[in-house]
Amino acid sequence: MAAEWQKPPDWLDEERMNFLSAPLPSQRTDKPSQWDTQTKFWSDLIVSSCSDCCQVSILGRHVEERFTRSGRTPACLAGVVEDACKQGVLRSAKSWEKNDCSESWLEWGVNLASSWLTGSPERPESWLEVTYVIPKLVEQFSSDVISEHSRRASSSGRNDLFSPEGFVSLCRHVRPPLSKDDVGLLSRWLEKSSKLSIYLDEIDNEMIKLAVNGERPVSPPSKPEIALYRLRLCCVALSKQIEEVMSDIKRCTEAAKQKQMLGMRDGALSLLRRRKRLLKSLTQKEGTAENIEQLITGLRAVHDDRKIIGAMEVGVQAYREAMADINIDKVADTMDEFRDLHDKHNEVNAELCDSFSVFITDDGSMDMSELEAELDSLIHEDGIADAHAPSEPPVAGASAATPQKRDQNTTEELCIPVTPPESASKPNRDEGCPQHHDVTATPGSAHVPPKPTRSPAS
Repeated sequence: MAAEWQKPPDWLDEERMNFLSAPLPSQRTDKPSQWDTQTKFWSDLIVSSCSDCCQVSILGRHVEERFTRSGRTPACLAGVVEDACKQGVLRSAKSWEKNDCSESWLEWGVNLASSWLTGSPERPESWLEVTYVIPKLVEQFSSDVISEHSRRASSSGRNDLFSPEGFVSLCRHVRPPLSKDDVGLLSRWLEKSSKLSIYLDEIDNEMIKLAVNGERPVSPPSKPEIALYRLRLCCVALSKQIEEVMSDIKRCTEAAKQKQMLGMRDGALSLLRRRKRLLKSLTQKEGTAENIEQLITGLRAVHDDRKIIGAMEVGVQAYREAMADINIDKVADTMDEFRDLHDKHNEVNAELCDSFSVFITDDGSMDMSELEAELDSLIHEDGIADAHAPSEPPVAGASAATPQKRDQNTTEELCIPVTPPESASKPNRDEGCPQHHDVTATPGSAHVPPKPTRSPAS
């Protein structure tokens, strides 16, 4: 039995596996810790391995083969499987179908006791020959199938019916290696859960309809759905017939060539006549298939249009009900009241602004005298700050000023009248007085223009 499943971390621990593979105690009360550890490990491993292999049922013999390590089979498997059936982790296929997939441990015990009391107990089979169903995986895989079908129906906008083959294809698309028997288990569980319905048409063809988006129970198929289903079946049948006819045409062509090469002209002509009839039949079948496809397209378009029209009718009715309580006079009164409230709010804002404005007079104009006084005080403070600021550094490359130059600059800044110097060619009369130098700047020094003097009267 080829199967790929993920082995647990303890699988390579020989000491741990020897403990887990040992026989179960005769009763749980003897060693409850060992009993619980072994049964939980192996029952969980059965479920997880079947999930990895996309199985919802497994034969007891396959369980034994799957868990055989180095030629040794766990001695506790029979007890583990029996305990798993009592706990509801596993179900035998017979009890699953007989009790409609809902037999509890108590019901199982009552049925077994009643069979012994009536004197007609069923002879127990070896657990190796029993097929066990895993209810948890049946529910999980069925939910996955419904989710995939709902996704397709949502994208296409319709809930198509399935043939039995189509349902098998859907299940195997969700869980690729799923067997046909397991698909049957899923279909029975979905039918019991009111998520699947099986119908028969006029010629006893089975039609399967699945629930969409949590629909329960499944609504019966409508006439357009049945018509589309039967047309799709015709298309599938015609496609198969067209493929067969094309294969026959190809064989007739090859056979006619061989007979012609062998000199069997009459046989070659007979094959060509048959090929001509097949070509005519092929043309007819292709035309029929094209007409059916156009009919399917038209039916689907009409079905979609009906859904759109129904939605629009519901929308118009809701629109009408929403507009029923609206009165144009009430709307006008509401707007007038809104305007009055808005004007009142503006007046309140104006009053609040007047109460907190310091420089606004009664007539609404600004009182500038106080602002002018504040501006003068700011300018005065700035002037005092500039007077105490450090002087600018001398310009690089300028020659140092002479003492006479500095004296003249100071005199000009203090606005002291200066007597213009006499001509340089005129000799100085008082030799004891220092020579008057020209106040012009020496070559290479910065030229400072003299400031205009003011009379004492000014």
